[in-house]
This record gives sequence, structure tokens and C-alpha cells, in this order.
Amino acid sequence: MDSTDETNLLTDLKDKIRTLGVACILGFGGYGLSIFWYTPFKLASERPTFTPGYGVSMVMNDIALGLAAISIGILYLKYSGKGREYIDLEIPDKKQTAFVIAGTLSLLAALYTINSLKSHLNVDASQHTASQVVETGAVDPTYVLLMIPLSFLLIGPAEEFMFRNLVQKRLYESFTKASSVIIASIVFSAIHIPAYSTGTTAGLLTSLATVFTLSVFLGGFYVITEDLLVVAIMHGAYNAVIFGRWYLTISGPPLPF
Repeated sequence: MDSTDETNLLTDLKDKIRTLGVACILGFGGYGLSIFWYTPFKLASERPTFTPGYGVSMVMNDIALGLAAISIGILYLKYSGKGREYIDLEIPDKKQTAFVIAGTLSLLAALYTINSLKSHLNVDASQHTASQVVETGAVDPTYVLLMIPLSFLLIGPAEEFMFRNLVQKRLYESFTKASSVIIASIVFSAIHIPAYSTGTTAGLLTSLATVFTLSVFLGGFYVITEDLLVVAIMHGAYNAVIFGRWYLTISGPPLPF
């Protein structure tokens, strides 16, 4: 290998490290900003005259997530010199609508397959913090029901904007699209560690593997469609189904599944 090749290799390595660093800053920075925006809500809720339940906290957390996505997006576009056209936001056409339907069904099928496999292998997984609280009956079912529209309006759009349109798309600059999907999914899984730190280490890793798999599905559909709205709706629909099941669990007769 001559000096020119070594220089090119070193330059390529530096570009990859820089791109990876920026992508991680975007992902973890977005999560950090959600904590920042949640703080005023938390302080307001600690007033002696107001005692919020966990349902209120769930809603406040989603609002903070939306504000965090807007904040990290504005900061990145400003300091990277990119314009609003960088945001892959288009109204889905008939083909992309088909991708939304197929993608949502794929996500739910993947979740069902993973849960069935875990049950067959007798593998325990950590529960999401919110799921644990909901199952105790400590949450007003009305708030769980409210989470369904919020899945489409805040959760899906915010997380997909941060981890697909910002993190994954930034990785495209130095990595292949396949590698970008994997790396973005690792970052996405990592920010869920606090939410799933409710059991054993093995259970945590199992739950993160599930999050990673579902994120790969979303990342793959983003590569195919190049439309943020498609994966945002998919993500929102997936979460809405989960919240719908929670609602039926705590407000109706026991579910057979």
C-alpha cells in the first residue's frame, strides 16, 4: 500500500468516525433534550396543590419528546447548513400508502414472532416501565386511550424524525445504507435502556434486541420510501396497537393474547 492509499484510508476512517460521532450526538442529544423539556413539566407537577398520576406524566413525556425533536432538528439544520428540503416529508401516494400498510403489518408480525419465540424458548424479557405501571392499574385508562392519537401526532413523528431523518440519513454520508440502518438501530436501542431497566441484564438485552429488530424494519422502509411520513405513520400505528391493547387490558375483560 503506497502513501496515497494510506492517506485515503486514513481520510476515510476520519470521515466515518466524524459521521458516527455526529449521528450519536443527534440520537443521544435528542434524548437529552427530551429530558430537558420534561423538566419544566415535572417541576410544575410537584406543586403542593397538584398531584399528577402516571398518566399525566406519560402525556407530558410525549410533549417533551416532540419539543426535543423540533429542537434537535432546528439545531442540526442550522449548524450543518442544510435547508428544510433536507426533511423527507411528502404526502404518501398510493404506492407509499401500500408500504405504510405492509410495513405496519410487518412490524406487528415481527413482534408476534419474537414474542412467540421468546415464549417457546422460555426467555424472559424486561418490561417497559410504562407497561409495568399500566398493568398495576395505577393509570387512568383515559390517559392510555389518549396515547393512541399521540402515537400518530407526537411519538411516531418525533422518534422517526430524529432516528431516521437525522441519525440514519447523516450516516449515509460515510456508510452504506444497510450499515446506516444497523448503526441507527443500535443508537435507537441504546436510548431505550433506561425504559427497560426493570429486570435482569438478560431480560434487558432481550428487550433491546426486540427494539433493535423493529427499528431495522423501520429503517429499511425509510430506505425504500425515502419518506419520513411513511415510517412515522408505521411507528405511530404500531404504538397505537400496543396502547390499544393496554387499554383493553385495564378497562375490559382479560385478553386471550
